[in-house]
Amino acid sequence: TVKEVLRFLADIMAVASRPAELELRRDAIAQKLTRRGVDKKPLLKEYDEVEEELKACRLTQEQRTLIEGQMEAVMDCLCHVVPQGHETAIDRVVSCLEDASFDVRMTSLKNIVRIAGKSSKYAKGCIAMRLSSSNTFTRWSAAECLLVMDCKGDRELLSQVLVHIDNPDRFIRQDIVGAMVGVMVEEDFKVVVRHLGTSAMIEELKRLTEDGEDLRRKAEEKATKVKESNKPFRKEVRRLQEHVDAAKRDLADQRWLDANPCLIVSQRKEGLLKAIKELKEARGRVDGSNTPEWEAVEDNVHDIKALAVDALQSKYGDEKGRRGATHVLTNQIPGLAEYANNIAGGVSTSWMSSSSVSKAKGAFAPKRSTASSKSGAPSVSQGKNLVV
Repeated sequence: TVKEVLRFLADIMAVASRPAELELRRDAIAQKLTRRGVDKKPLLKEYDEVEEELKACRLTQEQRTLIEGQMEAVMDCLCHVVPQGHETAIDRVVSCLEDASFDVRMTSLKNIVRIAGKSSKYAKGCIAMRLSSSNTFTRWSAAECLLVMDCKGDRELLSQVLVHIDNPDRFIRQDIVGAMVGVMVEEDFKVVVRHLGTSAMIEELKRLTEDGEDLRRKAEEKATKVKESNKPFRKEVRRLQEHVDAAKRDLADQRWLDANPCLIVSQRKEGLLKAIKELKEARGRVDGSNTPEWEAVEDNVHDIKALAVDALQSKYGDEKGRRGATHVLTNQIPGLAEYANNIAGGVSTSWMSSSSVSKAKGAFAPKRSTASSKSGAPSVSQGKNLVV
């Protein structure tokens, strides 16, 4: 049953998480020991106790590999016992983003699309709430998780992210800006710079926009020529597409999975990933999308995105101006105005059914961090690390 699979998953993750939790506790004690005027004797005793426990439960590389394989196997099982988009399964997998163990967080990141689907509103809403976590690694994992989902241009998701931007912790605001940029599209970057950027940024945007139009025209002309000269690659594209489709059918067939050992299944997965990469490259040769001209277009877009990030970081780094910035974005970015009430009211549960709102507030509402953590957890200043 679903409950049994989730319970087994929780047991495995508890083993993987314990060493990481102890390391965080040890580091927190070490941080307290650096403070002036504290009684170091009980802290040193606690530090030694934690260190001893950590030595006893620290995992070898072989054990980590084994546990990682077990977690993947449970995820495989979960995919077959619940339909894609099952809310209980999504809750459990997304909650792994808050785990102290890097391996557990990566397992969640790698499997969220299999469990939820790329466009699940419920999953994206759950992930968005982790962006305001007081734990730096949870925020980074949540931002990375959104990148593997179908999030580009999703206005409802962008509104859910903006709900958390008015956080008193500036490092949390910086990480949320990174997640916002991952959801925005190219035209949104231009809107941000025009309305939130300095005059110098606006002038730079005009130059980049003009250069971009010229680069795109040249890239399209080059692509037309490449398509004519690379017609023979179309057969290769068809062959690779057939290979990818066959591998996907096998991995979705429970009878095939039952009939083959784990090693064969793993090899099939690796072969599928390799074939998908080769297919993408072959398609690029056929349609001319991987020419240097198109790379120049992508570089131009990246430069505009960088301008938008600078504008957002400048506004949201300002304690006084950040709320005004949210008001501007809500009114200027196309399609976002319809979510203005939710953003202004701090309501991020529009993705849930009305019967689930109280559950969301209790189970998923993040705790706002403060400049100094009351729990004694180590404060990690990662302002320059931005997920874009």
